[in-house]
Amino acid sequence: MSEETSQFEDLLKAETASMSVEFMAYGAVIGLIVGIAATLILQDMVRAVLS
Repeated sequence: MSEETSQFEDLLKAETASMSVEFMAYGAVIGLIVGIAATLILQDMVRAVLS
């Protein structure tokens, strides 16, 4: 019984680790998209002010 439990715990830890890596990747992609969008909007605003 104790062997099964530790095996399950190892699986759970591995699953959690891979999920957190996935979340980090998604976060990076979303952050990149938001950053690009904000940069484009700021450039438009600066152009509008300067022109």
